[in-house]
Amino acid sequence: MHWDVTKVEPLADYRIYVETEGGNKGIFDLKPYLDHGVFRELREVSYFNQVGTLLGAVTWPHDQDIAPETLLAELRPVDHPLVTACAPDRPLLRGLSPRRTRFGKVFHGCGNDPTCDDTAWDKPVPVTCPACKNPMMGEKTRKPRGKDPIQVLLCPKCGHEEPMG
Repeated sequence: MHWDVTKVEPLADYRIYVETEGGNKGIFDLKPYLDHGVFRELREVSYFNQVGTLLGAVTWPHDQDIAPETLLAELRPVDHPLVTACAPDRPLLRGLSPRRTRFGKVFHGCGNDPTCDDTAWDKPVPVTCPACKNPMMGEKTRKPRGKDPIQVLLCPKCGHEEPMG
């Protein structure tokens, strides 16, 4: 069937790279599932890395699996602007996710952190910059003195800024 998985690879930060018989290729993030039921066991990285396929489904040795409709609904395509190229020999395998510095400030970094330097202070948003055509802009809150805070989109490449909404 078009949803049968033909290839699966474990990635850093509890993500998997998936290819299906129907030609879909992408990244599936398992972090939202790790605190629920049978998926708790996947928090152990050595076990998580034992991911494989059985009868066209993504599975692990102790019978954890991902429903095909869930996989296809939440699969982030490899050409998605939030999927970054952190290594020339393994392109497009890591996504930016929220992290904290040792002082508690939130930043968005690659799943291969700290060896990868793909990071951003602003939350990445898949919006193309009208000025430089960069496929990603950052969501930022501006706090002008004496006025209410406003949300803006800020291009990390050229500095173009526009109000959100």
